[in-house]
Amino acid sequence: MTTDRQRLTASHVKVGCPLPGDTYDESGHLLLSVGHVIASESQLQTLLSRGLYVDIAVFQARFAEAGCSTAHEPRKFDPFLLRDSLKKRLNRALRSLDGEPEAVVQIREIADAIHELASTDPEGAIASGLLDDDENYAVRHSVSTAILCNLTSRALGWPDDRRASLVCAALSMNAPMLDLQNKLVGQAEALTPKQQDMVSHHPEVAAAALREAGVDDPVWIAAALEHHEHVGGSGYPHGVARPGKEGQLVRLADVFGALVSPRGDRKALTPPQAVRSLLLLEAQKPSAALASALVQTLGLFPPGTFVKLANGEIAVVHRRGGAPNTPMVASIASATGNPYMKPVRRDTERKDFAIAGLIPRGKVTTGYDLGVLWVRTI
Repeated sequence: MTTDRQRLTASHVKVGCPLPGDTYDESGHLLLSVGHVIASESQLQTLLSRGLYVDIAVFQARFAEAGCSTAHEPRKFDPFLLRDSLKKRLNRALRSLDGEPEAVVQIREIADAIHELASTDPEGAIASGLLDDDENYAVRHSVSTAILCNLTSRALGWPDDRRASLVCAALSMNAPMLDLQNKLVGQAEALTPKQQDMVSHHPEVAAAALREAGVDDPVWIAAALEHHEHVGGSGYPHGVARPGKEGQLVRLADVFGALVSPRGDRKALTPPQAVRSLLLLEAQKPSAALASALVQTLGLFPPGTFVKLANGEIAVVHRRGGAPNTPMVASIASATGNPYMKPVRRDTERKDFAIAGLIPRGKVTTGYDLGVLWVRTI
């Protein structure tokens, strides 16, 4: 490490606060970028024990005077900001996975942060995925899949270690094909033979890369390897007749994420349409119970869904309501299509605010970041 860096302590970095500058490990490798939000106390302590450094000039200008609430004081929790930070970290980790144990450490830490995000605000976590239009589809899709796996496995009562392995698998399942995945999302033509070969074998390549990097967690490896397998043997890459439930849950969350994302050859489904489609696809299959648990996690109108109200307003689903079909929403545009200056909360249990229809996300524009709806003090 160069001598022009300052090691940080707990007095300089706080849980839930954006970092004022880039931070490095003892060898000078970039660890966390400016703006990164540390999600949990355990993650912070791990980083500090390993050594977290910042350039002296940046420390003097930004860290020494940085003000932020401590972990024991009320703080703002922004699931969208945290998600953006996790995507950047995951992109770096996955692209350095090839035989690099440090990348595995990073993936485990990201999984811990996703647990913190999903536990603190499940609805905000879901909405942050459905409203994310980052051009790096591959990474945002992996984070969304991991969030849904975390939430659904919690509802199923799976133990913490099993859930952690599941989330790590969701994060790393597509590591070998990030660039191809980003290309295919906009490709209307059929896959070329080379592309098809990469798609068909990516679970094997991912599992091999994880093993090479030092992963010895059999649940993590199996879920990554089996996330395109189907009970009965109709999936790939090996046609496994009895894949594990972890891989099946990753597959289901993966399918939902694909259904709500536009592709070059088709439009995206709205989240409620994707929920119904997933139920129909899995209704007669052995994975029906897992699909039902995922759907219950999402709800009939998942947070982040755009709807038309009985009074003509356009609104976004904010949180669950008194019944599955009466969520709390925030109106963002009038019946004439004029955007509101700020969201207006509505209760769809009221007749004039009842949900009258679904609005495709691509048809909605706002003059502000909808993420503000989910920022709250904790």
